[in-house]
Amino acid sequence: MSYYRRVFKLPPMALAVYLLAGGQAICAGPAIQNETAVQFYRFGLLPYLSPEALTRTWGPFAAHLEKSLHARLTVKSAPDFKTFIQRTKDLKYDFLITAPHFAALAKKQWGYRIIAGFSKELSGDIVVGKDAPYKNVASLKGTVLATPDRLAAITLLGELALIEQGLVIDKDITVKHTPSHNNALISVVEGKADAAVAVGGLYLRMSPKIKNGLRLLAKTKQVPHVMFIANPKLSDETLNALTESVLSPESQANLLKFETNLGWGSLATVSEDNLQRLGPLVTLLKSRLAH
Repeated sequence: MSYYRRVFKLPPMALAVYLLAGGQAICAGPAIQNETAVQFYRFGLLPYLSPEALTRTWGPFAAHLEKSLHARLTVKSAPDFKTFIQRTKDLKYDFLITAPHFAALAKKQWGYRIIAGFSKELSGDIVVGKDAPYKNVASLKGTVLATPDRLAAITLLGELALIEQGLVIDKDITVKHTPSHNNALISVVEGKADAAVAVGGLYLRMSPKIKNGLRLLAKTKQVPHVMFIANPKLSDETLNALTESVLSPESQANLLKFETNLGWGSLATVSEDNLQRLGPLVTLLKSRLAH
């Protein structure tokens, strides 16, 4: 019996996904016979949700990887995006689910291999108050724009949309970073911001009070979605096993329910052209990380 299973007294054949408070580590999967001979891997998860929500959302995927690799996973996140990027740089994860521009940066600067990405495109909605006078992005000059985390892809997409319309960040428009996409949208309804950018379609899924108080002003450009990447020190054998675990026909069938619930499309190979499309976001990201 493993240390984690002894400590938490988990049912031996049940899916066990739990959080270690402080270390933000989750151990997932059914019991494996002869655990002393089992390989352990560190699986990183982008901290875009609370630890509890990450556990619920990604538990089935972690269990699938354990079964496919015949291994035990220690699933780790981070308190914020900046720390997650630093831990990626420091090779703290053997493989990880990460934001598309984080993946492109990791490949270019630290040698990570990109295994797959979710097939749906990622974009943001720029919204304003229902009765606000703004007609287009250029008309937002002199206003306050609420965004999610300063390193989030949607935040950078929103800022690129402003720049493309000739607006200078922190001169022509004030950008206010909030803890989440939800908070950015709520800021507009509560009068704390004039506009907000959030992941595409989210405002339509908010409570009637929030949804009815907002109006779509513009959409950002689209970029590739979240990606699954591997540490450059992993062996080719392990990399091939990981690729097989998410891209083989059998694995795709086993992951269908998980992918449907997630709503990001199916996992697929990522082309070099799609990585090149992330160039402007990576440039902004590198500049932001330097300050």
